[in-house]
Amino acid sequence: ITKVVCPGSDFVLGFAPFFRCKGLLNKFQRFECLLTAIQYFSYANAGNPYMGVGRNMLFSRKIFDPQIFDSDIASGDDDLLVSALATGSNTEICMDAETFVYSEAPATIQRYWRQKIRHISSSIEYKMHVKILLTLFSLTQILTYILFISLMFTCCWHIAIAVLIARLGIIYLGLKKSGTLLKEEDLANFTPILDISLTLYYLILAISFPFKKTTTWN
Repeated sequence: ITKVVCPGSDFVLGFAPFFRCKGLLNKFQRFECLLTAIQYFSYANAGNPYMGVGRNMLFSRKIFDPQIFDSDIASGDDDLLVSALATGSNTEICMDAETFVYSEAPATIQRYWRQKIRHISSSIEYKMHVKILLTLFSLTQILTYILFISLMFTCCWHIAIAVLIARLGIIYLGLKKSGTLLKEEDLANFTPILDISLTLYYLILAISFPFKKTTTWN
């Protein structure tokens, strides 16, 4: 539900989608961007803002504290700012389509992957309960398909298929509603492909992120 922006707010978080292009990579990039927005909008509405996208985020000059950037993380300054200073009482969200700030998505998987690894590095600075909840979300995404594949080789295979169909139906409805609100309504039609792709994305990320080379501020 769109919240009315209050003049007294210190933070206003907006939506920063990618331009729509042809190809599955672009659809996944837009889907992942939409999912991220749903998460940080929802957490902010629940009183736990933890991140924002710098190109579509407002913050009050009086609340700015440069000391929060005394970190070895070389990216994600927008996340660091929100995570450190935003609260449930001083943060609003804005989902008015006229405020969306579009940008070009990375043209290749390699460039997109490097961008995501760089952005995710700032997540280590999130509050502990937020990190736990986001990690659980990723784990349940992976475990769902692991359990589905396991059950397909048992006498419960028909139950596994029914549960998966129900899950995809719920995701479809969620994407349809949020996609309509955030002008990404076409993504719901690709729900099965996008959900499986998200599982592979989380799995590869979980395996590769611990081996990421640390980069610091120059």
